[in-house]
Amino acid sequence: MEYIINFDRLGMEDIATVGGKNASLGEMIQNLSQANIKVPPGFATTTGAYKDFLFTNQIDKKIYAKLATLDPKNLKNLAKTSQEIKQLILRASFSQDFISAITKEHAELIKNKKISLAIRSSATAEDLPNASFAGQQDSYLNVSGIKKVLLAIKKVYA
Repeated sequence: MEYIINFDRLGMEDIATVGGKNASLGEMIQNLSQANIKVPPGFATTTGAYKDFLFTNQIDKKIYAKLATLDPKNLKNLAKTSQEIKQLILRASFSQDFISAITKEHAELIKNKKISLAIRSSATAEDLPNASFAGQQDSYLNVSGIKKVLLAIKKVYA
């Protein structure tokens, strides 16, 4: 399974795999570097990594069970269920393969430089022709160190 993909390998055909924001960054790197316009490097976690995280921790089944009984008109219960799902994700563990992939790519990205990263969501259905969900997910800025990067990824998943 491919847990991460470097931005320089991404394009708009990868929206289903890494989300629109990440695919757009890849597209910019591929097309603007020729015009000497610099786009910050980075990498994206894949939808497969997210699905594997939910499956491995058996969160997917718990989420579906909670959603099956949810009345979306009951806002109080909706908020409560949302918090419960968020806590399931925050308490779960990443696989060692995922941690290794992130650690390797993070080390390559910073290469002994003291830099901080932005950890942001990139939904696969963020901007649709008849609906937009942009800005509804969290972003974490100025994240330094692999432990904080992994925590921020988990918070974005949540």
